[in-house]
Amino acid sequence: MLPSSANPLLGTRTQPLYQQFKTPFQPIETSSFLGYPTLLFALLAFLFRRGRTRTTVFWLIVAGGGVILALGPALFIVGHRVIPLPAYNLLFNWPFLSNYRAPNRLTVLPLVALAVLSAYGIALLRAAMHRSRAATVALPGVVLVLLGVTVAENVLWSFPYPIAPIHTSALYAQIAADHEDAALLDVPLLFSGAYQYDQTIHHKPLVFGYGPRMTPHMLASVYNLPYMSQFIPTGDGAHLQITGNEGDIASHASFDDVLRGQKIRYLVMHRTVEPESYAKMRAFLVSQLGVPFYDNGAEGLTAWRVAPASVAANESDAITLGDTWYPGTGQRDGFPERYAQQDARVTIVAPQAHDVTLSFFATPVVKPLTLEVRVNGKAVKTVALSAAQVTQGVSIDHVALIAGANTVELHAVEGCIRPSDISGSLDTRCFTVTVQRFGVTTG
Repeated sequence: MLPSSANPLLGTRTQPLYQQFKTPFQPIETSSFLGYPTLLFALLAFLFRRGRTRTTVFWLIVAGGGVILALGPALFIVGHRVIPLPAYNLLFNWPFLSNYRAPNRLTVLPLVALAVLSAYGIALLRAAMHRSRAATVALPGVVLVLLGVTVAENVLWSFPYPIAPIHTSALYAQIAADHEDAALLDVPLLFSGAYQYDQTIHHKPLVFGYGPRMTPHMLASVYNLPYMSQFIPTGDGAHLQITGNEGDIASHASFDDVLRGQKIRYLVMHRTVEPESYAKMRAFLVSQLGVPFYDNGAEGLTAWRVAPASVAANESDAITLGDTWYPGTGQRDGFPERYAQQDARVTIVAPQAHDVTLSFFATPVVKPLTLEVRVNGKAVKTVALSAAQVTQGVSIDHVALIAGANTVELHAVEGCIRPSDISGSLDTRCFTVTVQRFGVTTG
C-alpha cells in the first residue's frame, strides 16, 4: 500500500518502514505498489450500477486473489508476521513450482485486473458526464494528470537514467588468448552480473554465476566441493571465514588438485570483501597456488593459472559431498561442521575394492534421533543419538568398498525437522544432524 523505498520521489518517506522487513532480497523484490489513482479508477467501476457486472466481478476476483498470492505464505505488517496465508503454499508447494522465490512478482495479476477495472471506471464516469460539455472536455486531462501521478509514485529510478563507463581489464584478454577448454572460477562466490559480463571477453565456462533460477542442486555442485565453502560471503556479504586446509568436514586433496579435478584452469580473485577477509583469502590462495600471474591492485583483480598435474594420480580414497548438505560450514569445538538434510550423501571414490573403517561425529540439531548409515544402499549400522546438540562419535569397521564410486547415506529414521514447524521462524530448511571429521581409514 506504500510506494517502494527505491522511488526517487517518495522513497525517503517509506524507507524506514521497509527497513523493518528482514529479507535477503533487494528493495525492488520486496515491494509492489498498485498506485492510488489506479485504485480510485477501479473503485469507480463499482460505484455505478451499470458497472456491477459479471465481467467486473471476475476482474475483482482476479485482483483480490492476486493480492493474496503476492503476499506470500504469510501476511506481514511493518515487518511483523500477523497470520499465515495458506493459499500461496497450496499453489506453489508442488515440486515443479517450489523454486518460485519472489511472491511479490505475482502483483502482475492485480495490476492487470485493476487496469481493466480502471478502464471500466473511466468509461462509466465519462458516460455519466456526457451531458456536461465542460466535464467531458476536462476528463481526459484529469485522467492524464492522474496517470502521471501513478507513473511518478511507481518509478524506481530517476531520470535521466545514469550512465557510467565500464573498465575492461587486460586480464581477460590474456585468458581469452588461451584456447584450452577449461573453466574459470571467480572468488568470492557472489551472485554478481559482473562475472557474466567479464565472461563476454574471456569466453571461458564459469564455475559460478548469477542464473535466473539457482536450484539447490546447482548451488551444492559448487558449495560442497572441498575448500569452496570458505569463499561464500557471510553476514552482510562483506566477510569470509577463511579456514584453509581445515575448511571442511572430510579429508581431501590439495586445493589445486580439487581445481584440476573440476577442469578449472583459472582462478580470479576480486577485492569485494572487507580488508581482513581479503587479506586472509589472498594469503590462502598464495599458499595453495603460488605467485599469481596477474596482480593489479588498482583494478582489485588477482589471477592464478592452475598448473597441470606433475605427479601420478593419488591412489587413496577420494571423498566428495553430495547435494543433500546445506551450503557453508560452521565450527563446533574447533572443528568444521556441516548441516545435513534428510538422507545426506557422501561419495567415496576408491581406486580398488577394499575394506575400510568409516568414522564421523554427529550432533542432532533439534531433537534426539536414530541415524541409519547406509553404504551403496545397504544399512551397515544404526546409531541412537540420544540428546540434541550433543556430539557423538560413530565408527564402523569392515565396510566393503567397491572400485569406483561408493555412496554413503545418513538416514534419519524419524525424519528431518523444519524450524518453521516448531516456532514462528521463517526458516523452512529441513535439518537432521551436523557432521564433523568424516574419514575413511584402510584396514
